[in-house]
Amino acid sequence: MICVLVIYSKHKNEEVQKKVNVGIYIRVSTEDQAREGHSLGEQKDKLIKLADYKDYNVYKIYEDAGISAKDTKRPKFQEMIQDVKDKKIEKILIIKLDRLTRSIKDLENIVTLLEEYNCGLESAFEEINTETANGKFFIRMLTILAQLEIERTSERTKFGLVGAIKKGHLQYCPFGYKKDGKKVVKDSKTNPIAREIFMMYLLGKSARMIREHILITYYFEFTRSQIENMVKDSRYAGIVTHGGVTYEDVIEPTITREEWEQCKKQYQKNQRHNLRKEIYVFHQKLRCPECGNIMGASYSISRNKKKFHYYQCNRCQIRNINEEVLEELVIQEIRQVLKECRKIDAEAIIISNKTEDITKSIEREKQKRMRADVQEVWNKLSLEDKQRVMATFIEDIKFELMQIPVSGTKVIKREIKIQQVNFKEEKIYNLVNLIKKELVV
Repeated sequence: MICVLVIYSKHKNEEVQKKVNVGIYIRVSTEDQAREGHSLGEQKDKLIKLADYKDYNVYKIYEDAGISAKDTKRPKFQEMIQDVKDKKIEKILIIKLDRLTRSIKDLENIVTLLEEYNCGLESAFEEINTETANGKFFIRMLTILAQLEIERTSERTKFGLVGAIKKGHLQYCPFGYKKDGKKVVKDSKTNPIAREIFMMYLLGKSARMIREHILITYYFEFTRSQIENMVKDSRYAGIVTHGGVTYEDVIEPTITREEWEQCKKQYQKNQRHNLRKEIYVFHQKLRCPECGNIMGASYSISRNKKKFHYYQCNRCQIRNINEEVLEELVIQEIRQVLKECRKIDAEAIIISNKTEDITKSIEREKQKRMRADVQEVWNKLSLEDKQRVMATFIEDIKFELMQIPVSGTKVIKREIKIQQVNFKEEKIYNLVNLIKKELVV
C-alpha cells in the first residue's frame, strides 16, 4: 500500500513540474532596426533569459524581420497563431506589446483568440495578464498609447517634410542639379545639358535622337526611358508634389511651367503614336511581381538597328523584362498544356482502337504530331498574330524575378520564372486545336 502511494505521489509531482510551452515572438520594422533595444538579437536574448528564469519550455521562436505591425499579415505571426490553435504553445512571450500589434482592432481579435484557445500573453517590459479584466484593460490602454504615438510621429514627419520641401531640401537631385548643404541648386556644368534636352524635345525630336546627340556632343549616356522620365519631371519647373499637395518655386527652375506643360503634351502625343506603331506580344497581359498591376511596354533600338521590346512597372520601378525571354518561357507553358492533351488523345486511341495493334497506333500518332514543335509554330506567326493569340487565349501572366549569385564571383544574375499562365478556360481547347492543326502534316 505504501509503495502504491509513493508511485502516485511521484506521478503527481511530475505533472506539477511539467513546463509550460511558450512561443517567443520578435519583430522589427525597417525604422526600428536602428533603435536601441529593438534589434532582433536583443529581443531574442532577453526573452530566452526570461523563459529560462521562469522555467518555461521554448517551443519555437517566431521572427518577423523588417515588417510593420500595421496589420497581422506577417508570415511568422500567422505561423504562431496556427500553433496556438493547434495547442502547441500555451503562452506567447514578447518584449513589448507594440512588437505584437499597434492596432486596437487587431489587439481585440488577438486577445479573443488567445482566450478561446487558453493561451496566455506575457511581456518582458510590461505587466500584462490576459486572464483578468484589469489586465485586459491595461493591454488596451498600452495599445491606444502606442497608436497615438505612431500618429503623432507621422504628423511630425509630414510637417518636417513639408518644411524641408519648401526650403528646397529634396532627398534626390535630378540631373542638372547638385546639393549645396541640404539645398538642391543648379549645377553649372550639367544644367545647360538638361535645358538642351527639354528644348530638343519641344522641337519634336525623339528620345532616341536626343540620346544620340547628347552622347556625341557631351559624352553623357542616357537611355530612352531616362530622357522620357526627365521631360515628365515637374522638378525641372521648380514644382514638387507631396501628399497630394503641389509646391511651386521649390528649387530654381530649368524650364518655365508653360514649357513643362508643353513637354507633357508632347510626351502623351509620342506615346499614342508609339502605341499605334509598336506591337507588343504581351500587351495588357503581364502582371508586376511586386504590386500585381498590369505592366507597361517600351522598346529600344541597338546600333545595328535591331529593335528590342521590354516591359516595366512604373509603380515598382521594375524594368527591362525582355519580351523574347518571356516568349520562350510562355511557350514552354503552352507546350506543357499540349503535352497533357496528347496524353488524353493517346488514351482515346486505346479505347477506340479494336482492330489494329495499339502500340503501333499510338507511336504513329505521336510521330505525326511531333514532326514540328510548338516553338516552330510560334515562330511562323507575325507580331500581330502573336499578340492576337495572347489576347484571345490568355487572361494574364504572373512571374517572379530571382536574384541568383554566379558561383565564384560577386555577380548577381537576374532570372525570370513563370509562376502561372492563366488561360481563358472556355478557349483553351481552341488553342490546343489550333496548334494541333499546325503540328499534324
